Amino acid sequence: MEKTFDQGVPLYFCDEATGKKEPIGAGGHMMVATLAPDDDQLLFSRFDDIACLWSTKEKKELHRFRGHKGRVQCMTFSTDSMHAVTGDQGGFIRLWDVRDGRELRAFRGDNKTVWRLALSPDGRRALSADRNRDIILWNMQNGKELYRLEGICAIFTHDGSHAVTGDILGRIRVWRLPPEPVALDKPLK
Repeated sequence: MEKTFDQGVPLYFCDEATGKKEPIGAGGHMMVATLAPDDDQLLFSRFDDIACLWSTKEKKELHRFRGHKGRVQCMTFSTDSMHAVTGDQGGFIRLWDVRDGRELRAFRGDNKTVWRLALSPDGRRALSADRNRDIILWNMQNGKELYRLEGICAIFTHDGSHAVTGDILGRIRVWRLPPEPVALDKPLK
């Protein structure tokens, strides 16, 4: 039977040796998921306003990140796997401590769905993208907007010095990001 996007995808832990599948949580379907860089944690959401953090080693839920006002649409981990960032339909972005499940910061951009998120390698900045071609560079320490870029998706380079954005026409742009909040350079040619 074919599943549609609205039905989600079943989520299981699979034992490679035996092929046995164990449903995660109550089974259910997930909308979005990401694995921590250390492979020890899985963060996912099931078409609602809660993000669930699971231990991949212990095969149990660690925390439920609550507080979103709309469906959780995207998520990412910090490079050290100590923090997670989630974005929702209402335009909210939330920073979480994955050790204790505590919300560290919440802020809101425009009233638009946060469709994509990227966290800089040092965790000090984030990029959020919405469907209206707005990409916002955020200061994660205070939740303030630093700059606006154009595109529908964005990532940081490995050293965090540049943002790479893509748009619906297939154009890729590389933006030089200053280390401190000063005027943003034009896209590199």
